[in-house]
Amino acid sequence: GRSDVLLERTGPNLWQQAYDPAFKQEFTKDRQGNTLVTVYHSSHAPYSLRKIETDWTNFNGNTLNGEYFNPETGVKALIEHQGDQTFSIKIGERNRNGELLTPQRMVVGGYRLQFFKEEDQTGFYLSGDRIQKIIFQKK
Repeated sequence: GRSDVLLERTGPNLWQQAYDPAFKQEFTKDRQGNTLVTVYHSSHAPYSLRKIETDWTNFNGNTLNGEYFNPETGVKALIEHQGDQTFSIKIGERNRNGELLTPQRMVVGGYRLQFFKEEDQTGFYLSGDRIQKIIFQKK
């Protein structure tokens, strides 16, 4: 398919994508011991990403359960904690699975949810390829 990824080892810490050999990834550690991946491709300058270490102590995924609403579009979203960092999400009429990356960030298919809690409202911002920060408020 369009997004098939198969990595092949080419060195001790170096991998290349089988279907795009110019795309290479190098896995290393920084001075603090954090895992880094540096991405190389002929079409852009190299860049590095650091693995996020999340402390899940005292986190209760059920606090995200509930119905959310976007007043601008009238779209409803329903979030239900399934266990660990896994959630079922219904946005509009589509059912999807979500994975919590941090207590505030979730990926759902090609979308990202950023949860927030303010004095007078709780909810999340929905972002994707063509949309950014669409607000959903918890009912």
